[in-house]
Amino acid sequence: MAQKAGRSLGLPYADDEVITSIAEQTLAGREKSGEIVIPVAKWYSHVEKEQHRLTSEWVSLARFPVADEFYYGSFVIRHDDLAAGRLDKALSVTEFSE
Repeated sequence: MAQKAGRSLGLPYADDEVITSIAEQTLAGREKSGEIVIPVAKWYSHVEKEQHRLTSEWVSLARFPVADEFYYGSFVIRHDDLAAGRLDKALSVTEFSE
């Protein structure tokens, strides 16, 4: 249902770089807390699974250049947080473009 809310607003899903960053940070946090243990050789497969899970959860609110032509900032939020008006749950992500 949250996905339908985002789509009805015409909001784009967060781009791949943002999702990758969120996936890596989520897994690293879960590992640091002791919730999970990921062998180094399997890190990327776990990131891919986490990316897949997160892709439909997050929507992009804005993307804009930061400081110079190589960096971009994005504000992203989960569909359910946006639908509930919990804008304080939005994340700011800085991306490097090649």
